Amino acid sequence: MAVSDNFEALVGGQPDLDVIIDVTGVPAVRERLRTLMQQGGNTHTVIVHERVALLMMSLGAGQLVETRHAESGY
Repeated sequence: MAVSDNFEALVGGQPDLDVIIDVTGVPAVRERLRTLMQQGGNTHTVIVHERVALLMMSLGAGQLVETRHAESGY
């Protein structure tokens, strides 16, 4: 498992990556991830939406995990 704040380097540096959990909530980041994967011929990596990540964190914590998404009207 790798964690990075540089998703472009992560995608380019790990061609066998199976899952990316995008917790940014920024649509432009998700689109850029898709573009980079398409350009690199990656057809197998799954991008997990930030809402699914929130669900996983909430289930692990046993309560709803708050994020800034609600504040911005997301």
